[in-house]
Formats: sequence, structure tokens, C-alpha cells
Amino acid sequence: MSKPIFNVFLAVGENCESEAYALRATLEYFGIQVSTRWIGRPNDLIDIISGNENLSHFDYLILSFHGDEQRFCLPKLGADIYTKNEPKSKFFSAKEIHKFGALNRMKIISSGCTLGAEPLAQAMLHAGAKLYIAPNDYIDGNASLMFLTHFFYQLTLGCSSQVAFNKASSINKETQLYRFYKAKKSSRDHENT
Repeated sequence: MSKPIFNVFLAVGENCESEAYALRATLEYFGIQVSTRWIGRPNDLIDIISGNENLSHFDYLILSFHGDEQRFCLPKLGADIYTKNEPKSKFFSAKEIHKFGALNRMKIISSGCTLGAEPLAQAMLHAGAKLYIAPNDYIDGNASLMFLTHFFYQLTLGCSSQVAFNKASSINKETQLYRFYKAKKSSRDHENT
């Protein structure tokens, strides 16, 4: 196998399998290496956003989740299944991002509805994300997949994240729901984000 263009970590929430399979197959066809993690409980997501899982060699983190009212949707577990300090909720909001987040300059894309609303996006940036891209309202699932596919295709052509975003979000009214948030520059940042 030839060297991948870049590496993507794909975290997949409940009932997002179809999007994840389609996206992974497409990205790998583009020459992008994709590692997938299936999220079955809040602690799985916490491992990813807290830095417990080493993602330093990945260029992008995709959070393929359903979203509702600016919250990630998670499976509801039985009360006896949750661990002692695990959030016992079906939702994961800006509050949990603030509490657990240590995103170490990651470039993050969330595909779920309303996950690009300002409070959640600012929580991601405050937790250390280099950039955060997500739809700010309820988006059609097909449009979300088309946005992601087009965005990564543009990256493989050498476009910056901003240019790839501009092209992918211009497909139709649904893809225009995606928002682009970027952290203030630090000395560690490269020009081509």
C-alpha cells in the first residue's frame, strides 16, 4: 500500500453506521487512511476528547453522531452499566466538552444536526481544537455525507481547510448549514490548515 495522503480518526455514534461505512469507503478510495472507533457509552467519547486515546498522528477527527439541540446523542445505558464517574445521560453537550475536553490542536468535524451551533463550537475551541466544522441546524443526512465527501476530496487536491469548506458548503442550501470555526493562531500552527 502506498503512503496515505493523511490520516483521519472516525468516531461513530449510535445509528450512524451507514454514514460511517459510506464515508470510510470513500475516504479510503481517495487515499486517506481511516481508523474507526464505535462509541457505545459516554466514556468512549470521553476517551477521545480528553486525550486518553492518543490521536496525535491523525490529521482530522470526524465525530459521526446524531445531534439534537446542540448535543451529541449517545446510547442510553442501564443505570447499573455506567461507571462511577461516567455521565449518565443520553446527551453530551458543551458542558461535558468543557469538563473533559483536551483536544490538543485537533481539526474536528462533526456531522450531526445542530452540532455546529456557537456554544458547542466555542466549547470545542476552548478545549483546544484547532478548528471545528459542523452544521448549525437540522441537516439532511445525505447532504451531510455529500459535504464531508466533497470537503475531503478538496483536501486531497491540496486545498486548505478553509477553501475546502467553502467549496463543500456551496453545494446547496443544506450544506450551507455547515459552519467553520477556527481557534486563534498559535506559534505551533502551520499556514495551511
